[in-house]
Amino acid sequence: MTSLRGVLLALSFFCAFASAQGPGAAMGMLSGDGGGKKEPFSAEIRFMPSQRVQGQDTSLSLAQYQINGAFPLGKWGDTLFLGRVGLGYWGIDTEAVLPRTAPMPNELWNISLGVSAVHKFDNGWRLIANASGGSASDKPFEDINGVNANLMGILNIPWGDRDSWSLGALYSPLGQVPFPIPIVSYRWVPSDQCSVNIGLPMAITYKPSDDWTFEASYMILTLIRTRATWNFDPSLRVYAGFEWLNQGFHLAGQPFDERFFYDDKRVLMGVQVLAVENFSLDVSTGYAWDRVFREGEGFGGARGTRVDVEPGPFVAARVSVRW
Repeated sequence: MTSLRGVLLALSFFCAFASAQGPGAAMGMLSGDGGGKKEPFSAEIRFMPSQRVQGQDTSLSLAQYQINGAFPLGKWGDTLFLGRVGLGYWGIDTEAVLPRTAPMPNELWNISLGVSAVHKFDNGWRLIANASGGSASDKPFEDINGVNANLMGILNIPWGDRDSWSLGALYSPLGQVPFPIPIVSYRWVPSDQCSVNIGLPMAITYKPSDDWTFEASYMILTLIRTRATWNFDPSLRVYAGFEWLNQGFHLAGQPFDERFFYDDKRVLMGVQVLAVENFSLDVSTGYAWDRVFREGEGFGGARGTRVDVEPGPFVAARVSVRW
Protein backbone atom coordinates (compact mmCIF):
# COMPACT_ATOMS: atom_id res chain seq x y z
CA MET A 1 0.00 0.00 0.00
CA THR A 2 2.87 2.36 0.76
CA SER A 3 4.28 2.00 -2.74
CA LEU A 4 0.86 2.54 -4.32
CA ARG A 5 0.47 5.79 -2.39
CA GLY A 6 3.80 6.89 -3.80
CA VAL A 7 2.50 6.25 -7.31
CA LEU A 8 -0.67 8.22 -6.60
CA LEU A 9 1.44 11.07 -5.25
CA ALA A 10 3.35 11.35 -8.52
CA LEU A 11 0.15 10.94 -10.54
CA SER A 12 -1.44 13.81 -8.66
CA PHE A 13 1.40 16.13 -9.71
CA PHE A 14 0.91 15.07 -13.31
CA CYS A 15 -2.73 16.09 -12.95
CA ALA A 16 -1.62 19.43 -11.56
CA PHE A 17 0.37 20.07 -14.75
CA ALA A 18 -2.25 18.59 -17.08
CA SER A 19 -4.73 21.09 -18.47
CA ALA A 20 -7.62 18.81 -17.61
CA GLN A 21 -7.47 19.90 -14.00
CA GLY A 22 -8.36 23.19 -12.33
CA PRO A 23 -5.67 24.71 -10.15
CA GLY A 24 -7.24 23.73 -6.87
CA ALA A 25 -8.43 20.27 -7.70
CA ALA A 26 -5.08 18.80 -8.68
CA MET A 27 -3.22 19.79 -5.56
CA GLY A 28 -6.20 18.70 -3.57
CA MET A 29 -5.55 15.17 -4.63
CA LEU A 30 -1.99 15.43 -3.37
CA SER A 31 -2.88 16.82 0.02
CA GLY A 32 -5.49 14.16 0.51
CA ASP A 33 -8.65 14.39 2.50
CA GLY A 34 -7.29 12.97 5.69
CA GLY A 35 -8.77 9.58 4.96
CA GLY A 36 -6.74 8.39 2.01
CA LYS A 37 -9.83 7.92 -0.14
CA LYS A 38 -10.14 8.30 -3.89
CA GLU A 39 -12.66 10.50 -5.71
CA PRO A 40 -14.26 9.10 -8.88
CA PHE A 41 -16.38 12.25 -9.20
CA SER A 42 -16.09 15.87 -8.07
CA ALA A 43 -17.68 19.19 -8.99
CA GLU A 44 -16.45 22.60 -7.85
CA ILE A 45 -17.38 26.26 -8.21
CA ARG A 46 -15.27 29.26 -7.17
CA PHE A 47 -16.26 32.92 -7.42
CA MET A 48 -13.98 35.95 -7.13
CA PRO A 49 -15.98 39.23 -7.00
CA SER A 50 -15.12 42.22 -9.15
CA GLN A 51 -11.80 43.92 -8.38
CA ARG A 52 -9.98 46.75 -10.13
CA VAL A 53 -7.53 45.98 -12.95
CA GLN A 54 -4.24 47.77 -12.35
CA GLY A 55 -3.39 50.41 -14.95
CA GLN A 56 -6.73 50.14 -16.76
CA ASP A 57 -10.08 51.84 -16.21
CA THR A 58 -12.00 48.62 -15.65
CA SER A 59 -12.55 45.79 -13.19
CA LEU A 60 -12.63 42.00 -13.40
CA SER A 61 -14.69 39.23 -11.78
CA LEU A 62 -14.03 35.54 -12.23
CA ALA A 63 -16.28 32.48 -11.88
CA GLN A 64 -14.65 29.04 -12.19
CA TYR A 65 -16.51 25.75 -12.69
CA GLN A 66 -14.89 22.31 -12.80
CA ILE A 67 -16.23 18.76 -13.13
CA ASN A 68 -13.92 15.73 -12.97
CA GLY A 69 -14.72 12.04 -13.35
CA ALA A 70 -12.70 8.83 -13.22
CA PHE A 71 -13.85 5.32 -14.00
CA PRO A 72 -12.38 1.81 -14.50
CA LEU A 73 -12.00 0.64 -18.08
CA GLY A 74 -11.01 -2.91 -17.26
CA LYS A 75 -8.10 -5.16 -16.38
CA TRP A 76 -5.81 -7.08 -18.70
CA GLY A 77 -3.58 -9.49 -16.81
CA ASP A 78 -1.83 -7.50 -14.09
CA THR A 79 -2.56 -4.15 -15.76
CA LEU A 80 -5.46 -1.97 -14.65
CA PHE A 81 -6.84 0.63 -17.08
CA LEU A 82 -8.66 3.75 -15.88
CA GLY A 83 -10.40 6.55 -17.76
CA ARG A 84 -10.62 10.21 -16.78
CA VAL A 85 -12.72 13.09 -18.09
CA GLY A 86 -12.59 16.76 -17.17
CA LEU A 87 -14.71 19.77 -18.06
CA GLY A 88 -13.85 23.25 -16.87
CA TYR A 89 -15.36 26.63 -17.65
CA TRP A 90 -14.25 30.11 -16.57
CA GLY A 91 -16.52 33.13 -16.94
CA ILE A 92 -14.55 36.40 -16.97
CA ASP A 93 -16.49 39.66 -16.71
CA THR A 94 -14.16 42.48 -17.75
CA GLU A 95 -13.26 44.99 -20.43
CA ALA A 96 -9.55 44.67 -19.73
CA VAL A 97 -7.13 44.51 -22.67
CA LEU A 98 -4.00 42.41 -23.05
CA PRO A 99 -1.49 45.19 -23.88
CA ARG A 100 0.22 43.36 -26.75
CA THR A 101 -2.68 41.55 -28.40
CA ALA A 102 -6.40 42.03 -27.90
CA PRO A 103 -9.20 42.28 -25.33
CA MET A 104 -9.19 39.70 -22.55
CA PRO A 105 -11.28 36.62 -23.36
CA ASN A 106 -14.64 36.54 -21.57
CA GLU A 107 -14.66 32.77 -21.28
CA LEU A 108 -12.16 29.93 -21.11
CA TRP A 109 -12.83 26.22 -21.57
CA ASN A 110 -10.85 23.21 -20.44
CA ILE A 111 -11.97 19.88 -21.95
CA SER A 112 -10.00 16.65 -21.67
CA LEU A 113 -10.18 12.88 -21.90
CA GLY A 114 -7.45 10.62 -20.54
CA VAL A 115 -6.42 7.03 -19.95
CA SER A 116 -4.18 5.64 -17.20
CA ALA A 117 -2.60 2.20 -16.98
CA VAL A 118 -1.14 0.71 -13.80
CA HIS A 119 0.91 -2.48 -14.05
CA LYS A 120 2.12 -4.42 -11.02
CA PHE A 121 5.19 -6.61 -11.49
CA ASP A 122 5.80 -9.84 -9.61
CA ASN A 123 8.58 -8.22 -7.58
CA GLY A 124 6.23 -5.52 -6.25
CA TRP A 125 7.31 -2.72 -8.60
CA ARG A 126 4.56 -0.66 -10.23
CA LEU A 127 4.61 1.10 -13.58
CA ILE A 128 2.03 3.79 -14.23
CA ALA A 129 1.44 5.58 -17.53
CA ASN A 130 -1.00 8.37 -18.24
CA ALA A 131 -2.01 10.00 -21.52
CA SER A 132 -4.67 12.66 -21.96
CA GLY A 133 -5.74 15.01 -24.70
CA GLY A 134 -8.11 17.88 -25.14
CA SER A 135 -8.32 21.62 -25.51
CA ALA A 136 -7.85 24.45 -23.00
CA SER A 137 -8.78 27.63 -24.84
CA ASP A 138 -11.27 30.45 -25.27
CA LYS A 139 -12.43 28.62 -28.43
CA PRO A 140 -11.68 24.94 -27.83
CA PHE A 141 -10.65 22.81 -30.82
CA GLU A 142 -10.86 25.78 -33.21
CA ASP A 143 -7.30 25.28 -34.45
CA ILE A 144 -4.58 22.69 -34.05
CA ASN A 145 -2.58 24.90 -31.67
CA GLY A 146 -5.48 24.76 -29.22
CA VAL A 147 -5.26 20.96 -28.94
CA ASN A 148 -2.84 19.63 -26.34
CA ALA A 149 -1.60 16.23 -25.15
CA ASN A 150 -0.26 15.43 -21.68
CA LEU A 151 1.99 12.45 -21.01
CA MET A 152 3.39 10.87 -17.86
CA GLY A 153 5.28 7.69 -17.05
CA ILE A 154 6.65 6.63 -13.67
CA LEU A 155 8.15 3.54 -12.08
CA ASN A 156 7.54 3.02 -8.37
CA ILE A 157 10.09 0.83 -6.57
CA PRO A 158 9.42 -0.35 -2.99
CA TRP A 159 12.40 0.16 -0.69
CA GLY A 160 12.42 -1.57 2.67
CA ASP A 161 9.25 -2.10 4.67
CA ARG A 162 7.71 1.36 4.19
CA ASP A 163 9.68 3.46 1.72
CA SER A 164 9.80 3.67 -2.08
CA TRP A 165 11.51 5.35 -5.03
CA SER A 166 9.63 7.02 -7.90
CA LEU A 167 11.42 7.52 -11.24
CA GLY A 168 9.90 8.91 -14.42
CA ALA A 169 8.93 12.01 -16.37
CA LEU A 170 5.90 14.14 -17.16
CA TYR A 171 5.05 16.51 -19.98
CA SER A 172 2.29 19.09 -20.31
CA PRO A 173 2.55 21.75 -23.03
CA LEU A 174 0.37 24.12 -20.98
CA GLY A 175 2.38 23.70 -17.81
CA GLN A 176 4.72 26.43 -16.64
CA VAL A 177 7.64 24.37 -17.96
CA PRO A 178 6.86 23.50 -21.61
CA PHE A 179 9.18 20.50 -21.89
CA PRO A 180 9.43 17.08 -20.18
CA ILE A 181 10.19 17.25 -16.46
CA PRO A 182 12.07 14.41 -14.72
CA ILE A 183 10.53 12.80 -11.65
CA VAL A 184 13.04 11.52 -9.10
CA SER A 185 11.83 11.20 -5.54
CA TYR A 186 12.25 9.09 -2.44
CA ARG A 187 9.24 8.50 -0.21
CA TRP A 188 10.37 8.16 3.41
CA VAL A 189 7.82 6.86 5.92
CA PRO A 190 9.50 6.87 9.34
CA SER A 191 6.23 6.19 11.19
CA ASP A 192 2.49 5.88 10.78
CA GLN A 193 2.23 9.58 11.63
CA CYS A 194 4.73 10.97 9.12
CA SER A 195 5.65 10.59 5.44
CA VAL A 196 8.10 12.70 3.43
CA ASN A 197 8.61 12.82 -0.33
CA ILE A 198 12.18 13.98 -1.03
CA GLY A 199 13.00 15.21 -4.55
CA LEU A 200 10.53 16.13 -7.28
CA PRO A 201 7.77 16.31 -6.27
CA MET A 202 8.38 17.33 -2.65
CA ALA A 203 5.75 16.75 0.02
CA ILE A 204 5.29 16.06 3.70
CA THR A 205 2.33 14.80 5.71
CA TYR A 206 2.37 14.79 9.51
CA LYS A 207 -0.40 13.53 11.81
CA PRO A 208 0.55 14.21 15.43
CA SER A 209 -2.82 12.80 16.53
CA ASP A 210 -6.05 11.42 15.10
CA ASP A 211 -7.51 14.94 15.26
CA TRP A 212 -4.83 16.88 13.35
CA THR A 213 -3.15 16.60 9.95
CA PHE A 214 -0.50 18.95 8.53
CA GLU A 215 0.46 18.83 4.84
CA ALA A 216 2.78 20.72 2.52
CA SER A 217 3.80 20.10 -1.11
CA TYR A 218 5.83 21.71 -3.89
CA MET A 219 6.44 21.14 -7.60
CA ILE A 220 8.29 23.37 -10.07
CA LEU A 221 7.85 26.14 -10.81
CA THR A 222 5.17 27.56 -8.49
CA LEU A 223 2.84 24.77 -7.41
CA ILE A 224 2.75 25.14 -3.62
CA ARG A 225 0.18 24.05 -1.09
CA THR A 226 0.07 23.90 2.70
CA ARG A 227 -2.86 22.84 4.82
CA ALA A 228 -3.75 22.14 8.45
CA THR A 229 -6.87 20.05 9.07
CA TRP A 230 -8.73 19.50 12.33
CA ASN A 231 -10.96 16.42 12.41
CA PHE A 232 -13.69 17.77 14.65
CA ASP A 233 -15.56 14.45 14.45
CA PRO A 234 -15.85 11.65 11.85
CA SER A 235 -18.30 13.69 9.76
CA LEU A 236 -16.85 17.20 10.11
CA ARG A 237 -13.42 18.67 9.30
CA VAL A 238 -12.17 22.25 9.54
CA TYR A 239 -9.08 23.37 7.65
CA ALA A 240 -6.91 26.37 6.78
CA GLY A 241 -4.02 26.76 4.38
CA PHE A 242 -2.02 28.59 1.73
CA GLU A 243 -1.88 27.89 -2.02
CA TRP A 244 0.13 29.23 -4.95
CA LEU A 245 -1.39 27.71 -8.08
CA ASN A 246 -1.63 28.36 -11.81
CA GLN A 247 -3.57 27.30 -14.90
CA GLY A 248 -2.51 27.33 -18.55
CA PHE A 249 -4.53 27.89 -21.74
CA HIS A 250 -3.89 28.59 -25.42
CA LEU A 251 -5.94 31.39 -26.98
CA ALA A 252 -7.37 30.77 -30.43
CA GLY A 253 -5.36 32.19 -33.31
CA GLN A 254 -2.13 32.56 -31.34
CA PRO A 255 1.17 30.82 -32.22
CA PHE A 256 1.88 27.50 -30.53
CA ASP A 257 4.50 28.93 -28.16
CA GLU A 258 2.22 31.82 -27.04
CA ARG A 259 0.45 30.50 -23.96
CA PHE A 260 -2.03 32.18 -21.62
CA PHE A 261 -1.75 31.74 -17.85
CA TYR A 262 -3.56 32.72 -14.70
CA ASP A 263 -1.91 32.43 -11.31
CA ASP A 264 -2.49 33.73 -7.81
CA LYS A 265 -1.57 33.21 -4.19
CA ARG A 266 -4.31 32.62 -1.66
CA VAL A 267 -5.04 31.89 1.98
CA LEU A 268 -8.20 29.98 2.74
CA MET A 269 -10.25 28.32 5.42
CA GLY A 270 -13.14 25.93 5.06
CA VAL A 271 -15.38 23.21 6.38
CA GLN A 272 -15.81 19.73 4.94
CA VAL A 273 -18.96 17.82 5.83
CA LEU A 274 -19.23 14.09 5.17
CA ALA A 275 -22.97 14.34 4.65
CA VAL A 276 -23.67 10.68 3.88
CA GLU A 277 -21.48 7.67 3.23
CA ASN A 278 -19.10 8.28 0.29
CA PHE A 279 -20.40 11.84 -0.27
CA SER A 280 -18.81 15.07 0.98
CA LEU A 281 -19.56 18.79 0.78
CA ASP A 282 -16.74 21.33 1.09
CA VAL A 283 -17.36 25.07 1.57
CA SER A 284 -14.49 27.55 1.83
CA THR A 285 -13.60 31.21 1.67
CA GLY A 286 -10.36 33.13 1.53
CA TYR A 287 -8.31 35.99 0.13
CA ALA A 288 -6.29 35.97 -3.12
CA TRP A 289 -3.46 38.31 -4.14
CA ASP A 290 -0.78 38.60 -6.85
CA ARG A 291 -3.55 37.79 -9.32
CA VAL A 292 -2.07 37.85 -12.83
CA PHE A 293 -3.29 36.93 -16.30
CA ARG A 294 -0.22 36.55 -18.49
CA GLU A 295 0.27 35.81 -22.19
CA GLY A 296 3.60 35.09 -23.83
CA GLU A 297 6.52 32.74 -24.29
CA GLY A 298 8.92 31.27 -21.78
CA PHE A 299 8.32 29.78 -18.37
CA GLY A 300 4.74 30.52 -17.40
CA GLY A 301 4.45 33.14 -20.15
CA ALA A 302 7.12 35.29 -18.48
CA ARG A 303 8.23 36.90 -21.76
CA GLY A 304 5.00 38.63 -22.71
CA THR A 305 2.21 40.91 -21.52
CA ARG A 306 0.19 40.76 -18.33
CA VAL A 307 -2.98 42.00 -16.71
CA ASP A 308 -2.79 42.45 -12.93
CA VAL A 309 -5.95 42.31 -10.81
CA GLU A 310 -6.22 43.82 -7.35
CA PRO A 311 -6.40 41.41 -4.37
CA GLY A 312 -9.78 40.33 -3.11
CA PRO A 313 -11.89 37.68 -1.39
CA PHE A 314 -13.35 34.52 -2.88
CA VAL A 315 -15.86 31.82 -1.99
CA ALA A 316 -15.92 28.21 -3.16
CA ALA A 317 -18.01 25.06 -2.85
CA ARG A 318 -17.18 21.49 -3.82
CA VAL A 319 -19.05 18.19 -3.78
CA SER A 320 -17.40 14.81 -4.30
CA VAL A 321 -18.13 11.11 -4.29
CA ARG A 322 -15.47 9.09 -2.49
CA TRP A 323 -14.51 5.48 -1.98
